[in-house]
Amino acid sequence: MVVRKGTLEDKNHFSELVLLAAPFFSKLFGEKRAVELLQLLYEHDRNLFSFSHCLFAQDGDDILGLVVGYDWQTKQNEQLSTGYLMIKHLGLQFFKALPALLKLDAQVSRISREDYYIAFLAVYQQVQTRGVGTALMKRAEEDAVSCGAKFICLDVETENENAVRFYQKRGYRIERTFSVNLTQEVVLHFHRMKKKT
Repeated sequence: MVVRKGTLEDKNHFSELVLLAAPFFSKLFGEKRAVELLQLLYEHDRNLFSFSHCLFAQDGDDILGLVVGYDWQTKQNEQLSTGYLMIKHLGLQFFKALPALLKLDAQVSRISREDYYIAFLAVYQQVQTRGVGTALMKRAEEDAVSCGAKFICLDVETENENAVRFYQKRGYRIERTFSVNLTQEVVLHFHRMKKKT
């Protein structure tokens, strides 16, 4: 197994894996529209969903998993362009989802100057427990160190107990727990987890 940088050819795996990690995108935009949006964002550089922030685990021709991460400065530089691309693609649907997106942004992915943020980690179910997530996190943590981050943080849904245990085994500690009312029907509960580099 190798862990490598994302390429444009990985866009289908990117959208599949992000929707595994964050199924609420489908609830916000519908599955077809969410896939289209994620693939569009992936293909464009200088946004938070870009291929340039992605690492893929691969075994032969098979993609096994994905991690997406970036530092504080990258988030500052690319947050507006991410929103612009979303508006450009979604049109009016973006503004319908805007209250939910603002609620998410106010709580999820908040980072300080010293932080490196893991936005998504996803491994295809059929290859879980084979060390794929560990290999991806190890490489993302190396990237965090190389960009000078003092901490690595992430947000994980509290209901995803396997993921919480996975991160705890790797030294991440729960810093706080919070909820986001995405819609009237959808409330997400998260743990913010953090680790020193």
